[in-house]
Amino acid sequence: MLSCQQFYDVVVIDEIQMIGDHFRGDAWTQAVLGVQAKELHLCGEESVVGLIESLANSCQDEFILHRYQRLTPLKVADSSLKGDLSKVQRGDCLVTFSRNNIYALKKAIQSATDLRVGMAYGGLPPEVREREAQMFNLGSQVEGEGGYDVLVGSDAIGMGLNLKIKRVIFQSLHKFDGRNEVALSTSQIKLIGGRAGRFGILPKNVGPGESGESREEGSTVGRRVDDERDGYESLTPIDGAPFEKIERAVLKAPFTTVEGLARRALPGSLTLTRPEYAIGDEKNSGSIADALQHILPLSLSERDLFCSAPASARSPVAISALQQWANAHALRRQVDFLAWLRHENVEQTIGSIESSINSSSSSSSSSATTTTTNHPKQNLIKLERLHNENLLRLESIHKCLVLYLWLAFRLPESFVDFERCQELKLRTETVLGIGLNSI
Repeated sequence: MLSCQQFYDVVVIDEIQMIGDHFRGDAWTQAVLGVQAKELHLCGEESVVGLIESLANSCQDEFILHRYQRLTPLKVADSSLKGDLSKVQRGDCLVTFSRNNIYALKKAIQSATDLRVGMAYGGLPPEVREREAQMFNLGSQVEGEGGYDVLVGSDAIGMGLNLKIKRVIFQSLHKFDGRNEVALSTSQIKLIGGRAGRFGILPKNVGPGESGESREEGSTVGRRVDDERDGYESLTPIDGAPFEKIERAVLKAPFTTVEGLARRALPGSLTLTRPEYAIGDEKNSGSIADALQHILPLSLSERDLFCSAPASARSPVAISALQQWANAHALRRQVDFLAWLRHENVEQTIGSIESSINSSSSSSSSSATTTTTNHPKQNLIKLERLHNENLLRLESIHKCLVLYLWLAFRLPESFVDFERCQELKLRTETVLGIGLNSI
């Protein structure tokens, strides 16, 4: 988190449109309003310009706007793949919005082509996503250079990754928002599709790039989308499509305010903000608070710290870990990290993934040299299902390791196994990378 106590000459904040995100926007709002800098440079979408100008005026700060044009045009492709994955080309990035769909799409592309396929989605550790991106950048440009030819990912490709994508292909324009299936906004479509053909990324002998389903060499690009009913539905033109305006910056009540109100026992929520602000979604931290309610004695500030930790209330593994660790801290004991590792069978999970990789390789080799086996296809399907389940579990374990490290920075007297946790975190990232490559 950006420090609001330190003085800076210049601060640059990217993806400023995230200031309106109901789940994470408060981090951007806090940075914009709280950072102490001579100059604050904000980069992002046109959709947030009016809001940022309003915030600057309310703080009596000077507001200067610079608009930049994309150096390579972006447009919708003339035709789609029509569901034919054999038309996928080196440098393509296919976008879908669930882990199972990403796994399935990777396997389908590998079955239909000789292309090597990488994956990037939000559930992966940032370090693994970065590795997958590097492998794609290595292989997507020149044949025989190693790495991946194609990338399959979620909207995670739209932020934080530098990718040499020639064409973005949407399999779906809908995603699950935690409650319902919702259509992607114009801003989301432009953010994801705009990853295609970014100026200065592709080699000089490669055309400007594209975002779509079909591509003519050297053309500027666009995209169309796979529709489950009849194959594909058209997207509106990207460059000319207007952004939905972001009208409110998301806030989180500071702890001092929460502490003061807690003494008054006021019923319900009585939050009132100015028109340009909105209170963020507190359901995750509220659910964590409920899970920790029985743990005593924890001070209000300690509860606030645990509720602000990077844990998902929807993850049973994370909530269980947080309860164990908060209880140990409340009793002023050191957290027994080794006991947690044994309880969650971390070593067994890692070993299972390594075994499934070896078994899959052995099964593939034996099927090529023998003519009679006991239901090899069914055995491979079982191994594949077990492998995918173990990968999912290892992703959850990795999130808990990150959670432990986050708490160790803030409560070092209770969370003492920092180095051991860091080593295990690196190991899980390595195994996750190998496991993804074996799908």
